[in-house]
Amino acid sequence: MNITPLLGPNGKIPILIRDDDTNFFTKSSMLESIYSQAWNSQFKVGLSVIPYQKTINDVCVPPDVRNCQKHSSIENNEELCRFLKEKIKCNKIEIIQHGVTHDLIDGRGEFSYKIEEKKEEFVNRAIRETFTNYYNSLNTRENEKHINMGFESYVNIGRHIIRKSLDIDPILFVPPFDDCSIQNLKKLTNLGMIPIYGQSNYHRFFRSAYVPNYFKKYFAKKLLEKFAKKGFIIPLIMSNADYCYTECNQGIMLYIPRRLKINPISNSQINANKDKVTPQSFVKWISNTIDYSVVKRTPICILNHYHHYFYDWNHDSSTRKNLFEQWNQILHLLNKMPFSWNTTFLDLYQRIRKIKKINVAITGHKITIQSPDETIDEMSFKVDKALQPAKGKNVINDEQDKTIFTVSQLNPNSEFVFYLK
Repeated sequence: MNITPLLGPNGKIPILIRDDDTNFFTKSSMLESIYSQAWNSQFKVGLSVIPYQKTINDVCVPPDVRNCQKHSSIENNEELCRFLKEKIKCNKIEIIQHGVTHDLIDGRGEFSYKIEEKKEEFVNRAIRETFTNYYNSLNTRENEKHINMGFESYVNIGRHIIRKSLDIDPILFVPPFDDCSIQNLKKLTNLGMIPIYGQSNYHRFFRSAYVPNYFKKYFAKKLLEKFAKKGFIIPLIMSNADYCYTECNQGIMLYIPRRLKINPISNSQINANKDKVTPQSFVKWISNTIDYSVVKRTPICILNHYHHYFYDWNHDSSTRKNLFEQWNQILHLLNKMPFSWNTTFLDLYQRIRKIKKINVAITGHKITIQSPDETIDEMSFKVDKALQPAKGKNVINDEQDKTIFTVSQLNPNSEFVFYLK
């Protein structure tokens, strides 16, 4: 018999929206046009911010500066920073640090490699270039000599820029290209940050120590070639079971749900037809994912990239009407979700932190729940067998699912007992 704590309060499904690649070149009007309806519907958006964007050959920067290999700090886009600070103040967005430069180093994301001062390999030469450019921009070259070019000081370049430009201390971290080694994930948690990262087979392949690096580089190149100029909206899910009875801080893990074969939206409706993209491809995928989340009560996250709607950086209006129409339909689906909780990654993680301290003991038909040393409100559990009707005002049986029950308040160091039928 299994019993699983549910991450949402009162059995509700956490809904997360994440948009990657906000940087120096982002126009506030681009974000406003995509998310104004979401904000009006009380959704919150996690913006993954690239603090010190390098103008690499990637669609996350405009074509006129692409592949220039220069650095641009988001703090120098004052209009965007004012916009973001206002949205933070209104509790409409949360800021997630999205790497430091979003650089592609030897075909992989900047956090897929070791970042060390002593090694002279190509990877660390690229990192050292970022250090040099950053400290030159501060006019503190003498101080640069006293900075160790290590992992922490590299991450802190991005943290310092975000702190200075947006008046917040970033805690959440999304690795660029969702490419991060196991060692770097551990180092991020040691810095007190909360990594948000993929945990599907695709991600485990790139983190595996048993796969030769040249295979990883080859497949990374193929993926970039396939998706670099495409537009897509991706559903992601979390597993309630990942956070059961464990003290370790593994961050927030996301999975790509199963789907039918779907091609991304290409540059025009003509190309979309040629690639056999159905007008509702992403809507259908996300609709199926919502159905799964409703049954399992698992958190769902929608991953966007704002610049996909404005390919190739047309600031005035969306160039991918089909993608924009699908996004509006997806918002409508999310709005109609029963028993949902519009939340942020940080609020969800703070709840997870408490849930991981719960202790559950099963003896025959008896279930004993021991709470941690702090209060948890509306704490729900799901079992794989029906429960006897719980007694007491503090316990609520779920109306839709008889295997779910909620303790309205788990007081510090308290104990609750339930019985299976």
